[in-house]
Amino acid sequence: MHSRRRTLLKIVTTGMLIAIGAGAFGERASSGPSSSRYLPTDLNRNIRPGDDFDAFASGGWRARTEIPADQQETGTIDTIVDRTQLQVRKLIETAATSGATPQSRVMAKLYAAFMDQASVEAVGDAPLRADLAVVRGITDKEAMARFMGSVQQGFGKSFFNCDVWLDLKDPSRNVIRLGQDGLGMRVREAYLGDAAKPAVAAYRDYVARTLSLIGWPDPNAFADKIVAMELHIADASWSMAENGDRIKRYNPTTVAGLQQTAPGFPWAAYFVGMGLGNLDRVIAKQVTAFPKLSAIFADTPLETLKAWEAFQVTDSASLYLSQRFIQNRFDFREKFENGLKEQPPRWKAGVDLVNDSLADAVGHEYVSRYFSPAQQAKVEAMVANFKAVFKTRIERLSWMRPETKAAAIDKLSRVRVFIGHPAHWRDYSALQLDPATLYDDVVKVKSFDWTWAREKLSHPADPDEWALPAQAVDAFSDQSRVAFGITAGILQAPLLDADGDDALNYGGIGEAIGHEMTHQFDDQGRKYEATGAIGDWWTPEDAQRFEQEVAKLAAQYDAFEVLPGLHINGAQTLSENIADLGGLLLALDAYHLSLHGKKPPVIDGMSGDQRLFLAWARVFRTKERDESLKQQAMEGSHTTFKFRALGPARNVDGWYEAFRVKPADHYYVPPPQRIHVW
Repeated sequence: MHSRRRTLLKIVTTGMLIAIGAGAFGERASSGPSSSRYLPTDLNRNIRPGDDFDAFASGGWRARTEIPADQQETGTIDTIVDRTQLQVRKLIETAATSGATPQSRVMAKLYAAFMDQASVEAVGDAPLRADLAVVRGITDKEAMARFMGSVQQGFGKSFFNCDVWLDLKDPSRNVIRLGQDGLGMRVREAYLGDAAKPAVAAYRDYVARTLSLIGWPDPNAFADKIVAMELHIADASWSMAENGDRIKRYNPTTVAGLQQTAPGFPWAAYFVGMGLGNLDRVIAKQVTAFPKLSAIFADTPLETLKAWEAFQVTDSASLYLSQRFIQNRFDFREKFENGLKEQPPRWKAGVDLVNDSLADAVGHEYVSRYFSPAQQAKVEAMVANFKAVFKTRIERLSWMRPETKAAAIDKLSRVRVFIGHPAHWRDYSALQLDPATLYDDVVKVKSFDWTWAREKLSHPADPDEWALPAQAVDAFSDQSRVAFGITAGILQAPLLDADGDDALNYGGIGEAIGHEMTHQFDDQGRKYEATGAIGDWWTPEDAQRFEQEVAKLAAQYDAFEVLPGLHINGAQTLSENIADLGGLLLALDAYHLSLHGKKPPVIDGMSGDQRLFLAWARVFRTKERDESLKQQAMEGSHTTFKFRALGPARNVDGWYEAFRVKPADHYYVPPPQRIHVW
């Protein structure tokens, strides 16, 4: 139905909960190792490590691996995702037969509704027609804005997105945040420039096909108008690099203030539509884009807005309709954008729906069956070593003044670590679903989630709230809570083997630990004080030195060529690149600390340090379609996987020593030019 698109690893910036894989998963047997043991056959010894470390570490694996037809990529994380997906499927199907608790019953009902394809086909597009009738009946711009607000609890889209998250200057409370939106493709970068023209043309055809499918008048003419409008929206929106600056995105205002600074949009009606009629204070993120987006809304004919909204409703609802809608969406969203060759079996998207919609219900069951005290204890011990070596690295920084060092060490001491699962779970017992009404059930889930989010405005923020489900194959850094989390889902082989080789554990799951810990001090994380509030705890001189160093790192990544003529955007991916580099430096130091002065064993002819670096490379080992590479390079906040394996390693002195990398090697960096940041 729709492909996975994972991030690995996640900075918390939205407050949205994202379940494993965000898409369809494989039923096949694992294509990668089931234990953490590094397989020498995965290597390509014909390539020198310094010429291409990713190809050296994974060339043998890549030569014998094919991408499944229903995926855009396959790799180490995909293998874990596949395994976890099968585990979750078993949990859901067990819930269908046992129904022992309210949580398991609601899981079973939603899955049954999705899997009853005959009923979905029989109902056809009747539920969609009811929503489209509402869109057709909109008579003015105020009613349109009110409908845009209502999509928080249903299908459709707005020119602005809205969520509930921590106040960056007072993380003890939750606030409403508003951001730019209005694009049918993922980000503005997908629309602009010559490289985007094929995607824009394909998107225009998808809009026309969709409007034709629902019987909208003049589908081709309206498709042209919709795409022209979205091109204006893209041009008005902030770039991904601009959007990465948290301080610039913190702009408190009121509804009256929005009406004054962005007068073309009926703000009061919009908030009434989302059930926030009494709202006063909001945080505007891309604040300079708001007047432009409001003007586009005001200048666009109502009939074009109605056609646009009809398309958006249909696009977002297609997965819960008959096969003709699913196929239409697949042809663009997955076949064109992601390069998939065929649709996955229906059960995968059914498991996905339950996993995304009822994350804590699934997570509670998952943890009870698949997360062990041994995993918990192992990660706790590793985290202690990571904190110790990070403190030492801060103390040894030559470019940082003592007062800034003291503040950094204080913040590090306050960083909390969530391991495995949250301290408490959401209660879904009030969510009443009917296995005979899939479309309505999905709307009920959306409404249930938005009601839960709105209620958070009325009480203090939960300091222990998680940003990911426990079963997610991922990790996260929550900079406002001064915390990071490692989920139960990612604590599996080959990243973690509680009884296995520590070199592989530190290079594997240690990547996640070090990466998320470093996010507390990356180019944006460094702007958060030890309390979690946005603030400047740096001396001006230290801040300048830091910015100079990370600018060099961005320049390094700018030089990486993903495909002919397509390069990594070092500014767009800077936060993640800093975290990757910090993660590897900390992993190596923490591994050495764990040895307590003992010499590690040689295994399969490889030293401990060599195994750690190879395990690091294996985390990012992925075989991707060109469509996936283009998408990630143009739109992603993370560097493509090959350069996530290679980019940090070439800045680490220990890598040169472990693999005898020489000046003649392609990716050699002279010692004075190696970048450490932290």
